[in-house]
Amino acid sequence: MLEFELIFEDNYTIDHYIAPQYLHHEPPEQFESFKHFAKVKPIFFLRFKDLLPRSVIARFIARKGFHSQPNQYWKFGILYKEGLNALVQCDFEENPIITISIEDAAGKEMMAKRIFETLLEIIEFDSNFELSLNKEDFVSYVQLRDHFDAGSYKLKTEAGKWVEIEGFRFLLK
Repeated sequence: MLEFELIFEDNYTIDHYIAPQYLHHEPPEQFESFKHFAKVKPIFFLRFKDLLPRSVIARFIARKGFHSQPNQYWKFGILYKEGLNALVQCDFEENPIITISIEDAAGKEMMAKRIFETLLEIIEFDSNFELSLNKEDFVSYVQLRDHFDAGSYKLKTEAGKWVEIEGFRFLLK
């Protein structure tokens, strides 16, 4: 079950395994306090226009669960530390959004890139999603990647606003 990313080993209790799909829907009681002390800030967002299988966030939690802060995981998110503190959580609205928040410190862009690559791997490199740096100005990942590779400087958002491609460089390089 570890191999299929259905469970993860609890790093605080020997021989104790946790299945993300059976966790509570809401963050744990002490979450806001842990989040405050972790000093994480949103760095980028992924929005899925069609469908985001709930297994995507469950598999991410299974991969990172061993590094979680004590009991700081729930069905749709995890607060963990791998060098820096990171919070990855999913909101299954009309268009599901995964928010990636990272401690504001040296190395945050490298960690953001690792998180992004992990999510890409889990969704099997399906590029049918959008990215944003502020949760408002979303751009197609395919268009962003194509414009970045072509050396463009700006890209039009879904709402018609122009954004600087340079801001996304840490995810694309």
